[in-house]
Amino acid sequence: MSWRGAESLMVLRSQIDRAYPNRSKISDGLIGNQAHAKTPSDHNPNQAGVVCAMDITNDPKNGFDAQVFVDLQRKNPHPNLKYMIFDKKIYSRLYGWNPRPSRGHESHVHVSVGVGADGHSRPAYDDRIDWMIKPDVPQVRYEVYEIKSSKLVKVQVQTGTNGSGYTDVKLPAGVEVSGQAWRGNGAKGLSVACEPVNGEVWRVAVDGAPGRNVISVNLTFSVI
Repeated sequence: MSWRGAESLMVLRSQIDRAYPNRSKISDGLIGNQAHAKTPSDHNPNQAGVVCAMDITNDPKNGFDAQVFVDLQRKNPHPNLKYMIFDKKIYSRLYGWNPRPSRGHESHVHVSVGVGADGHSRPAYDDRIDWMIKPDVPQVRYEVYEIKSSKLVKVQVQTGTNGSGYTDVKLPAGVEVSGQAWRGNGAKGLSVACEPVNGEVWRVAVDGAPGRNVISVNLTFSVI
């Protein structure tokens, strides 16, 4: 059976590898071994052939501290995240990210995405949204498309339960942000603001979203 990793996990692995190029990968893992195949596990491909779990080696000496990652995700969970296991504790969306006793996983953090029982996870698990992997570092998420003389930036802003959130967007130096067509997933009463943080970074802030959500915003700008 052919299989692939969930896109959200591929984004996470890429982010961590870029941030910590010298980290150990000795306990990294994606698809399960024969032992996993005999038990319900997100390391086994689901009915669509998607593996919805990944192990990431804990290596604080070389940058990746699994407990720091867990704590960040508890406060700012990726929208696809289902649960994490690290150092004999499990943290799940179902229980409000509160720690509960578990087993093992002392050399690595286990990350599961999707919805439903282990080994049968259903979407969403393929959102290519950045994960928060470092404290106090703005998450820069942007894609740029050429449109005649101007450009369009598609920005995704993750909001919390209060309906507010922001994303810092890195644009080329010396740009002029023009009147822009803002769109937010058709959410009524949505408020969007864009303010410069420094010469290249703009903060796109959303308010009035329907609770925890991922809001898509279009911003047009032109190069001066």
